[in-house]
Order: sequence, then structure tokens, then C-alpha cells
Amino acid sequence: MASLVAPSYPITKPPPTTYATRGQRIMPRFISKLSRKCGSGIAGGGILEFDKSTARKCLLLAIVYVLKVLLSNVSYAYAELPMYVLARIGIVPLTALFASLLNGTSHSVPLLSASLSATLNLLISASRVHVHVTWDAILAGIFSSIFTALFPVLLQNTYRDIVASLNTSDHDSSSTPYLSASTSRADTRATYTLMHHLSLLSLLIFLPLLLVSGELGNIARNCYFLDEWWHWFMMACGSLGTFCVFTATILLVKATSPLTVNFLSIPRYAFLIPVLAKFKMPVYSWVGISLAFASSVWFIRVRLRESRKGLA
Repeated sequence: MASLVAPSYPITKPPPTTYATRGQRIMPRFISKLSRKCGSGIAGGGILEFDKSTARKCLLLAIVYVLKVLLSNVSYAYAELPMYVLARIGIVPLTALFASLLNGTSHSVPLLSASLSATLNLLISASRVHVHVTWDAILAGIFSSIFTALFPVLLQNTYRDIVASLNTSDHDSSSTPYLSASTSRADTRATYTLMHHLSLLSLLIFLPLLLVSGELGNIARNCYFLDEWWHWFMMACGSLGTFCVFTATILLVKATSPLTVNFLSIPRYAFLIPVLAKFKMPVYSWVGISLAFASSVWFIRVRLRESRKGLA
């Protein structure tokens, strides 16, 4: 839970009354003063903090994140949940593959068996006959599964790079008295620095796509409920939920592994499929859902056993 505590001061200098200026000031005084205020912003360096070296580390991760979100929404917009799940059924196997290729992670046979069993059982529960589906949903779902599987792997690598750079900065500034107590907390600061730059870069990448696509005009012409308070209340609740998922994903990758992060989608879909179908499903779907939950319990038991062996 220590990772939930935000940094209260910049890492390169002792806590001043205002955050030290890096380079020539090009913003209005009141904006630069607000952005440089010590302790403000999610990473402790002002609400407009932007470090070029950190941004370069996070750029590929931000591109993958934007494509993951964009293609997932396109797929779900043109397909019902069972078909959406079928199009993205390869997320867990792809995550295990990317983790092995990019991170050199070695997964045990019981862990892979539990993961593949849960995936196959979810495939059975989501299969439907005589259901019309468009190629847009299928292709968007397949490509989104690739980026969804790649995201936690790159997230782990980017986090490690930021921690390494912060540890180097701490070592170079070890003569500063206050840094001696915070050197071991570079992982906490790296978490907030990663969230800050990933959010900022994702917005910078996504906004031009929104403007070029003409989606704003389409929304203004066709969405007749924009003046309804319930719509904006649901948008606010959805934004809050997305924020919680976004931050929890980073913390979960730190605490567990990329495979565990993406495996959580299996019990989630196994719960949502019968709920959205109002519990009216064929017998084989109920069997698949039951076995998917059983495989999820198997996965948890294997992960707990392996974590205890690692601590021993």
C-alpha cells in the first residue's frame, strides 16, 4: 500500500518553496508558478511536469495503450459481449508468449495449464450459433487482443527503466541530506511518474485522432441526450472507474505479473456473460462458465504456491 502515497517533492533538489525552473520560462507566469509548485502534480514536480527522457521511455507504451483502448471500443461497438469475448480470446496465451519473448519470463507448467484451461472454457461459454457479426468487430477485436496482451508486458519494462533511472539520479545526488531517506522509495516515485507521463502522452496521441475522425461532429448531430444530467453522471462514474482500473493495473503489474493482470479478464467475462444474457444460456455455456471459474481457482492456487516458494 506504500505505492499509493504520492511523492511530495521533486527528486533532484531539496523541497523549496517553488519547484526549480528547468530552462527558460515560456508559459505565462501564473501557469508556470502553478505547474512548478512543490508537491503539486501526480509525480511531485508540478501538474504540467514533462521530462523528455521519461517521455521517450513511455512513448511506445502510450501508443500501445491508445490502440488497446481504441480498438477494444470499436470491437465492442459492433458486437455483442459473447462475440466480443470470442474475438479477444487469445489475450491470455499472447500475454504468456510476449512475457517470455520480451522479458524472458519462465512460466511453470501448472500455471500455463490453468491459464489455457480457463481460456478454452471461456471460449466454450461464449460460443454461439446463428449470430450475425461484422468483420469490423472481429478484426478490431483480434488486433486489440494483441495490444491488450502487450500492454502489461511493456508496462513492466517501462516501470523498471524509470526505477533504474531514478536510482541512478539518487546515487548521483547522494550528497543531498534529504535524499538518503528517499533513495529506497524510487519505486513509489516511478509509479506516479509513469502514470503521469503515460496519461499525458495518451491524451496527446488520442486528441488528434478524435479531431481528424470527425467524431465530435457526429456526436453533436446524433447524440440527443447530451443535455441530460443522467448521461453526464454516468460518464463521470465511468471516468472514475476507468481511473481506478488504470491505476490498479500499474500496481497489480508491480505486485504480480503481466499474465496475472490479463488473466483477470477471464473470471470477469465469465461473470458478465450470464448477467448480460439474463441467465438465459444453453447448457454448454453454463458448463464452460463453471469450468472457467474452477480453472480460475486453480490459477490462484498455483500463483499462491509459487509466490510462497519464492519468498521461502
